[in-house]
Amino acid sequence: MSNFIVLTKEKFEEILPNNFLVVEDSKCKEIIYELDTKNSDINVRVYSTVDIRTNETRGLGQDAIRIVFWDTKNDRPIGKGKKILRVDGKTTIQERIKNRITEFMTTAYDQQIIDFEYVKAILNSSAVNWMDFSQSLLENLESYGSLSDKQLSYVLGDVNPNGKITFEARAKNNDPDFLNKYLSKLEEDENGNEKRETELPNKSIKKKDESQTQTSAVDQAVEGVLGIESITRVIEVELKWVNTKNYAGYQYPFEKFNPVQTAVLPHIEEDNNMVIGSSTGSGKTIAAELIIDTILNPN
Repeated sequence: MSNFIVLTKEKFEEILPNNFLVVEDSKCKEIIYELDTKNSDINVRVYSTVDIRTNETRGLGQDAIRIVFWDTKNDRPIGKGKKILRVDGKTTIQERIKNRITEFMTTAYDQQIIDFEYVKAILNSSAVNWMDFSQSLLENLESYGSLSDKQLSYVLGDVNPNGKITFEARAKNNDPDFLNKYLSKLEEDENGNEKRETELPNKSIKKKDESQTQTSAVDQAVEGVLGIESITRVIEVELKWVNTKNYAGYQYPFEKFNPVQTAVLPHIEEDNNMVIGSSTGSGKTIAAELIIDTILNPN
């Protein structure tokens, strides 16, 4: 049976790189450390579970050590981070903390500034989830995996384009501990890998009656582009969303092409006509740009 490990503030700081800083947060009862990375927009935060009143890690079962990327420009988390249980197993707690910090430090350049899991948490908060607009944005996020810059301007920050407070500001005003609660909701699978609640949009088929089925607008769009005969093929397409880094042309400032764009990619060099039918905001313009880019900049 693994033993529960207690670490003092001094012992914990011996594990950290020498460049650590202590974050001042009056709402938090544990010591938070911040580490600079080679990405000026992103730091690494370590939620130590070291109680600021006792200078020792808190009691058994209260929580785990958490490590998360931090957006330094907007002062918000990127992703849900990962947790480390304070027990010794095949490796010591010190080894696991060091290894996890090294992992975060070396992958800081690969992180997106916008954390759409955090955006989802905002839109689901009780302060805004009763609004039609917030639910519309949430549906778009769940369908396409991201929101446009204009849509995000109503969610993140302090003031939206209309001069009113954003959904994020409403959530924080309604619950001053909103951010810490979000950070504490960490889940890992049995291999210690982070679980995402919505890695892919939900593509369940809704039955209208025994003879008819209804698919989402994205399903219909992808089917229209590829001539797909079954919903199973749509799911296969989405499971292979193309990383924008793998595209040889213009480098887009987001991680992956969405389903509509991914569906178009295999056909951009073909001498065929193409009709793309999908809802507003589903990425048709970028899909057209991919074809134009190929024509203007042939290999």
